[in-house]
Order: sequence, then C-alpha cells, then structure tokens
Amino acid sequence: MPRAVMLRSLPGSLLSLALLSACAPSSAPDPATSTPATPSAPASAAPRPSAPAASVVPSTLPPPPPAPPASTPAPAASAAEAPTPPRVEEKPLPRVKVANIGIHIGGGPNDNATKEPFKRSVQPHYDEMRRCWSMVEGQKGDISVELRVEREGGKARVKPNKSTFKHREFNECVHRVFEGIDFLKPRTGTTVLNFSLRFTPEG
Repeated sequence: MPRAVMLRSLPGSLLSLALLSACAPSSAPDPATSTPATPSAPASAAPRPSAPAASVVPSTLPPPPPAPPASTPAPAASAAEAPTPPRVEEKPLPRVKVANIGIHIGGGPNDNATKEPFKRSVQPHYDEMRRCWSMVEGQKGDISVELRVEREGGKARVKPNKSTFKHREFNECVHRVFEGIDFLKPRTGTTVLNFSLRFTPEG
C-alpha cells in the first residue's frame, strides 16, 4: 500500500507521531558509544644505515716504501786539517860535564866489580842532572848523596850528604833524579854507599 494511503488510515495521534519521526533528522551516532578508531601503528623507524664494511686487506701487501737514508755524519777533519798542537821546544842541554868522582861502599868491599852496578845504574841519568845544573849555570862543584839499595835492586833510599852548591833547588833536583833510578841488583846484597858527582862547565 502506498505510504500516503497508510498515513491517512492511521488514527490522529499515531499520525502525528509518524509525521514527527519522519521529519526528525536521523540521529548521529553517539560519540560515547561509538567505537574509537584504532590508532594506527606508528610508522616503523627508518632502518639505520649499516656501517660500511671494513675494507678487505689484500692477501699480498705492496712492499713498504724504502726508508730514508740515514744521515751521514760529517767526515772528520783530515789529519792535514786537524789543528796541530803547539810544539814545545825542548831547550838544549846545558854545556856541562857530569862525572862520577867516587863511590864509597860502607863496610866494603870497594873494588871496581862491586861498584860497577851502581855506576851503570846512574850514568843513563846524567842528562837529567845536566838540566838541574841550568839553575846554577856557570858554576863548578861537587855533590854527593847517601844511597841504600836493597838486595833485589830497584829504587834506593836517598839522603843528602855533601854539596859545594849553595842552591837548594839544584840540590833537591839532583836528589829527585837519584830517587827515580832503578838500581841494578848489588853484588853483595843490601848496600849502603856514598855516590859523588862533579859538574864542570864546558866551553
């Protein structure tokens, strides 16, 4: 049956109600009862770029660069370029004659064979005694010392004896020469003797 015919056949009260419900706007869904929209899942984070893969070292490495040449030390100055130390000019020996004028052995014997080792020990040192004489150059004189030579020889014990020279430094110089002499072994064991020298200017 058409809707208009139906409305006319309805009693008055129902008709009014039908008209009202037909004219009323359709009710919006109750927000309270509406199902909340499911929040969309957050977008997944963008993938982080992976670290670059380590470079693959080839199995055969190129040879290392040659080491720089070691610094070469400066060549030492040649002997010709090296500074020459100043030459010390040795003074010529004074013109004086040194001679043994006596050896007296305490308690003997005083033969030449017994005296010979003492003469031979002192004679090589005459030039040293000439240099001592430069302190009293021009003077003539005698000097004697007392010596004690042990049975095995070697250095003697020296004591001053007599001297005609009044120059103390000269006498001490001659004594030092005697102290430095290595005497030959005496023929008769430990020997005490007086050894005398004479200085005579030459020229």
